[in-house]
Amino acid sequence: AAGFSIEKKNLLKFKKEMSALAKKQLKGKELKSTLNIDCPIPLEELNLNFFEELEKLKPFGMGNEKPSFVLKRVKPMMVKKIGKDHSHLKFEVEHSGLSFEVIAFRFGEHYMALRNANNIDLVMQLDKNVWNNRTKLNLQALDFKINA
Repeated sequence: AAGFSIEKKNLLKFKKEMSALAKKQLKGKELKSTLNIDCPIPLEELNLNFFEELEKLKPFGMGNEKPSFVLKRVKPMMVKKIGKDHSHLKFEVEHSGLSFEVIAFRFGEHYMALRNANNIDLVMQLDKNVWNNRTKLNLQALDFKINA
């Protein structure tokens, strides 16, 4: 990270020169976003005890990212759009009779793909939901891959 000050009158020139420099420096390089996955985990290992053990790793942030996991070959079910502008999804994933709720922020465009998928690999992080004196695990989707 870096910080600096610039006069407002020089901002446009600065933007143009930085864009030109970036274009020159990055020429021929393929830029891809990456997603770090700590490990695959079977659905049957997800429980509140496991979540509490993960909580011992806090605080999460730079240098200590919140763990992310991949669930292999889970079935998406009951996919629905949520949010004011329907830009988020809520669904369940199921495998071997076990199921968990998933929240997928900004995944609304993938609604039909998930509804039609037989199984997916789901990259997610764990969250705990306490409502009405009941505690359960929720999964927050980070990405997914539809399996053939």
